[in-house]
Amino acid sequence: MACCLGLLSILTGQAVAVEYSASVLLGFNGGTGGQVGFQVGEFSFDHPLAVRFAVSYLRAFPGDAQKVYPIFRGESTTTAMDEKADIWNYRLDATYRFKNRSFSFLTVFGGARYSLFNGKFMPKNNQEDLEVTSNQWGLGAGVQGTYEFGKNTDLLIQAGLDYYFPSTLKSNGTSYSPNGNSTNPQNSSTWDDANDAIEQPSWEPLLMIGVSYRFGR
Repeated sequence: MACCLGLLSILTGQAVAVEYSASVLLGFNGGTGGQVGFQVGEFSFDHPLAVRFAVSYLRAFPGDAQKVYPIFRGESTTTAMDEKADIWNYRLDATYRFKNRSFSFLTVFGGARYSLFNGKFMPKNNQEDLEVTSNQWGLGAGVQGTYEFGKNTDLLIQAGLDYYFPSTLKSNGTSYSPNGNSTNPQNSSTWDDANDAIEQPSWEPLLMIGVSYRFGR
């Protein structure tokens, strides 16, 4: 946090009186879920820069089970099953805000992303469950509209786009990497086959709405 404050001081050319804000949003970002964020910056239009860290949890579609089992387990399946993907996203953004007629103000943001993907396939017969995981770096940018409706409380509307770089897909000692390397491949499968079967994050639109609370100075 001290590094963030120092960066803001350097960029603005003078000491910065800092405020903090915490936010909670719900919506869609490659899956449905929510985001909790914490922002530090000088909330005046003379010093519109801030830094925000956020964590999202999303529930999404994991992929095509009929393709996944032969690629990662070496066996086919035709049984009905429960499927889900749990995704944790970590987001670090630089933000810049300015006045706007439609909102109290608009904020543009952009920065780094890191995603933890866990796709789960759970057959309803005696066949063994299957989990496929990947960890990915990414980049993202967007815009946030803010309505001030209280002394310290704001309504937030976020829209943007994230991109996650392809990463190794792993399950039960079998893995496929974008560079063509694989460990214990099944049925002569390749990275392209695995990536086609699994819905790991790639280009992910962002649309969320929530509230924030400003405190401290």
